[in-house]
Amino acid sequence: MPAPAEGGDAVDWDVLRAETGWRLPADYRDFVAVYGPGTISGTLAWATNEAADDFLWRCAGEPDQWKVTFRPRDRHREYTYDMGMAEFLLRLVRGGIRPPLGAQLSLPARFESWRASLL
Repeated sequence: MPAPAEGGDAVDWDVLRAETGWRLPADYRDFVAVYGPGTISGTLAWATNEAADDFLWRCAGEPDQWKVTFRPRDRHREYTYDMGMAEFLLRLVRGGIRPPLGAQLSLPARFESWRASLL
């Protein structure tokens, strides 16, 4: 899944943590550095898709140990995956996992930067 030509975003994670108290997983920080804000194949935006399904972290332990939780839009059930965001996304776009998505992920996956729509 090629990154956008304009690259990702430089974020001062230390300032974010000082201002908000948030410490986010390294794989998420790396993803933002390479890709920046956007969607994957028009359906997936961390942490929701166009069908209102949510993709979350189970925030237990250190951030790099957080597991991914998928919550369908009906909110009747949650599915937790014993992996971080980057591994979850990689398996999702390769078809290795198939959570019950309200909106289907079109494959092969393509990243679409939100920057173009902001201009």
